[in-house]
Amino acid sequence: MKHSRATGNHDNIAGALLTLGVVEIHNGNFAKAEEYFLESTSLAQKTGHRERTVGALTNLSSLAAKRGLYGEARAHGVEALQLARQMGTPRAIATQLTNMGAFDFHLGNYNSAEKFLQQALELADQHDYGDVVVFARANLGEIYTHFGQYKEATFYLEAGLSLARQSQHRRAEGNLLDLLGAVALAQGNWEASESCFVQSLQIARELKYQERLGSVLVRQGILRGRSGGSRAQAIAQIEEGMTIAQAGGNRETLITARLGLAELYEIDSKDDLSDQIEIHLNAALTLAREISGGIFLMRALINWGEWQRTRAMLADAQAILEEAFTLAEKTGCRAEAALTRFGLARLALEENSREVAQSMGEESHKVLQAIGHYRAAAVEAWLSSTNR
Repeated sequence: MKHSRATGNHDNIAGALLTLGVVEIHNGNFAKAEEYFLESTSLAQKTGHRERTVGALTNLSSLAAKRGLYGEARAHGVEALQLARQMGTPRAIATQLTNMGAFDFHLGNYNSAEKFLQQALELADQHDYGDVVVFARANLGEIYTHFGQYKEATFYLEAGLSLARQSQHRRAEGNLLDLLGAVALAQGNWEASESCFVQSLQIARELKYQERLGSVLVRQGILRGRSGGSRAQAIAQIEEGMTIAQAGGNRETLITARLGLAELYEIDSKDDLSDQIEIHLNAALTLAREISGGIFLMRALINWGEWQRTRAMLADAQAILEEAFTLAEKTGCRAEAALTRFGLARLALEENSREVAQSMGEESHKVLQAIGHYRAAAVEAWLSSTNR
């Protein structure tokens, strides 16, 4: 590096800076990594080295995504994709399409994300880029989970898992198992969900993959709470995952953890934990508004709206739930739209609009039952109680 700087070899310097930046990411020093990547990008652009520039921009976008700055990540990704297309290199194009799909996914632009990922998958399949195929399938599976298309989600995730195992890509295998566990969790298939989470957890611990470890611990804790397991153990797991997520700056896992803790505090609690529930729900909503307009914001809004309803803050609950419903309809998230409609139905009942409540409840149940969501049974029970 010193020799390259002394001789003014910008190309070698740019390459060395990329390597140093990657090392700093592994060390958790994101600010220093960003400095290296920015300097590398500048030098690569000066020398007209498009491949090096794409590499630097890709690292900058990845770094921004790790910090939850998906708008910034997308801006770098757009530039990288343009350069990749100018180069005409299929692998570079497929990789950048996959990255763009991931960024749009986290920004809540699910339809755009789906298009990018389908293009990436088609190109990667044509050229047998197995690693890109695995990543694209994982992201498509997650998108279809949010659409409430659990059959399609499972198809893509299981296909990705099979390929990851064939290529012995352990990190990808762990990620896909976590996502499959999440699909089973949404469907109320507790046994399948637990099996996936146990395997994913084992891989995350084996690889010391902290980001995935935090995610799986939180989801497994939520599973144990919902399936009637030890409440104390469930809370301990979520709190452990939350600590890991805080250390790594993973705000999406933090949101899921806080919503999970609030849910558990409301279940079978002999103590009045209202203050703690409100703290967690408010913190989750604040974080969700910071990072995206996607699934995490919808879930935080639904939970906060329901909480306001139970606190007799009916006007606030109505506004929050309507915001969630508009967002869910816009993004095509059928489960969240149905769950929001259920919240609005309960709100209507409290305002003595029984016919409206019944109609909205029935619509919610119809969707949840059709997609196979575990909350369909709860809505059905509520509907039966309102007919008495």
